[in-house]
Amino acid sequence: MRRETNADLRAAAKATIWAALIFFGVLPAKSTLALDQPNLVYKIFQFPPNKIPQIDGNADDWADVPDSYSINTDQLHDDRGKHSNPDPSSLDVHVKVAWVKGLNRLYFLYEAHDNYWDFSDPGLHNDTFELVVDGDLSGGPLIPRFRANPEQDEWDAHFSMHGVQAQNYHIFTPAEGKDWTLAWGCQPWIKEMPYANHAAKYSFKPGQPGKYVMEFWITPFDYAACEGPRGSVESKLEENKIVGISWAVIDYDGPGQKSSGFWNLSSQHHVIGRDQRLDTATRLRFDGQKSIDNRVGNPVANLVGMTFRHRLAGKNIIVLAQR
Repeated sequence: MRRETNADLRAAAKATIWAALIFFGVLPAKSTLALDQPNLVYKIFQFPPNKIPQIDGNADDWADVPDSYSINTDQLHDDRGKHSNPDPSSLDVHVKVAWVKGLNRLYFLYEAHDNYWDFSDPGLHNDTFELVVDGDLSGGPLIPRFRANPEQDEWDAHFSMHGVQAQNYHIFTPAEGKDWTLAWGCQPWIKEMPYANHAAKYSFKPGQPGKYVMEFWITPFDYAACEGPRGSVESKLEENKIVGISWAVIDYDGPGQKSSGFWNLSSQHHVIGRDQRLDTATRLRFDGQKSIDNRVGNPVANLVGMTFRHRLAGKNIIVLAQR
């Protein structure tokens, strides 16, 4: 069997990468050290080992998670300035995040009502949930454009650092005739089992309104090697660890049109830069939250929640990748 070389990989990835670069609109931004919302704290729910969500697109497994753990549309910002405030009659989004002690996985429940679901295009024009995770909050550049060594060839930089320290998931909501997500980097293997899983449930067609439910989990990596899982280092999730997380919801309302809203968890629009952190840092720590029942009659004592603190490092980042 012929072994792929770096040159082969460059050729195969080039068209997709350039399309992504154009789509994301990589532009420089002014750096700032100011925190956007330093006192805002969100909670992450901890599932016990006997109640790990089954990834089937059914939200019933999340019934025990209180609404206080949900991050909703009213906490998002249209950082392109088209809308002063979210309109739930147009787009209404609810996101819950969870983990299970002993597993290096972040679980997500994404629920959304949209008055126009746009997903007929075979390319990147698709309603999207954009997620970026920096497992050890190490910062640094995420894309080749902001590589530390400007003399390095851009394609060499892509295969040495793009998505290595932090991972970007361009999740299509829904995905028909395409992969469930574009892993924007040199390691597409991170979106497949055993490093990720997903399932969605919906009944609408392109252009129709309706409700969309998606469950998924991903594995954050301190080092996600372009060559594959061998040599990669998973982020170890444990109490009191800080994990960088951010997301945005990209809403389209018709073929051939630009997005009608770019709803960002951050209140500022940034692009990826050098030596930055994600705006949203996740603090995994036991907070003494007691659980409700486990739906089989026995109480689950000390089922803890965790929190993540919304930070705005406010430095050069791309779209939602608050870095």
